[in-house]
Amino acid sequence: MKTLVLLSGCIATLFGSVQLIAQTNKPAKGVGSTITFKTSKGVEVKEARVISVDFDGLVWRAQHPDGRAFGGRVNFSELPLEVAKEFGHDPQKSAVANAGRAKAAAQQRAAATESRNSSARAAAAANTKMVVIGLVSQNVRDGVMVIGEDQAPKMWSTSQFVRAPSGLDRATTTWRGPPTTDGTPIFVGRCLVTDVDNKGSLFDGQKIQLTIYPNGSYAYESVGAGSKTIPRFTVKPGLVTEPAKPEVFNALKETYRFNTPKPW
Repeated sequence: MKTLVLLSGCIATLFGSVQLIAQTNKPAKGVGSTITFKTSKGVEVKEARVISVDFDGLVWRAQHPDGRAFGGRVNFSELPLEVAKEFGHDPQKSAVANAGRAKAAAQQRAAATESRNSSARAAAAANTKMVVIGLVSQNVRDGVMVIGEDQAPKMWSTSQFVRAPSGLDRATTTWRGPPTTDGTPIFVGRCLVTDVDNKGSLFDGQKIQLTIYPNGSYAYESVGAGSKTIPRFTVKPGLVTEPAKPEVFNALKETYRFNTPKPW
């Protein structure tokens, strides 16, 4: 019996201790409390009613002597420490929370910046769009090697007779542009194409046609031929990191002699 009484006493003492800890950790004030404070910036507020409390501050409302309502939000870091602690403020926990919030905000800004940059790159890359028509040479880790063939349809033309000042008829031929329906120039030669969605299903020798965007160059080791460098393209304009300068784009177009419209 004595053991049971002793055990009951211990449990009661323990329960009381838990209650004491809970009461100690419970904020002395909260929503609905009335406070008077002076911030670190020198703003003094009297008899303000607390509207809401979060981890790093509180929102308050008060009245001017003439009855007009006013209010605002104040960070706990701006309040005297003893006032902030009444609302359960822990400076160390708040610092950790603020650091986490600042990190999340920085990540959001970085993501927004990258999104804008990606859109700008895509817009710039749209002016260097090309088409490659050929065969898969090799499916490699970095992308798909493609050999653009010079067997694509040639530019078509029309001929007509016009009356010259001399009175003699002469024939003229007008070139209508590259052999693609929208005038996109064709690339001929060996290149690496990255970011191809169905890359894993492609095999050597497979016929392929892709819309591509210049994105720098690609160096690789060729068996028996040493180091080689070929143009690199991507199928996704937003992923262009090395946009082609006009002189580079013109050089790529010159690989296919029918890209540039010209009179006969």
